[in-house]
Amino acid sequence: MPEKLSLRAESFFISSNTFVNGVVVAANLLKQLHYQLTISKQIKDGMLKALIVDDEIDICYLLSSILKQKKLQTSYVNTLREAENFLNTDTPNLLFLDNHLPDGRGIDFIQYIKKVQPDIFVVMITAHDTMEDRNRAYHQGADMFISKPFTREVINNILQQFS
Repeated sequence: MPEKLSLRAESFFISSNTFVNGVVVAANLLKQLHYQLTISKQIKDGMLKALIVDDEIDICYLLSSILKQKKLQTSYVNTLREAENFLNTDTPNLLFLDNHLPDGRGIDFIQYIKKVQPDIFVVMITAHDTMEDRNRAYHQGADMFISKPFTREVINNILQQFS
């Protein structure tokens, strides 16, 4: 008799545990769907914000131009310190981050970004593309990693994945 009771309790535990896991998965899917709908609406309404952190002004202008054509509000800064100040006063949805900046490496700044604003979609951009940097960037919390030079299509693909 105790064996049957033990099997029933174990079966109940497995069933209830599976149910709880299913509820958690469903809640996460609903949260992701809500986020995607919110982002899509913000893009449509021109309310989505992007920050570009790069010391090359031509890259800032190019990215800004592409993003504005897609109705994103854009800002750019040229150092990590300026990026930190910006993030303390504004909340972009998307951040393009160069890896080699005058005051440090962008890859080392990702954890700060994710700490102060965890929902920002971070795209690392660099002319010095190595597998080690890619892996480290993803490990730090980057959502995407692209190499310079990049094309308009690459940026458009990022925007499609983001929304």
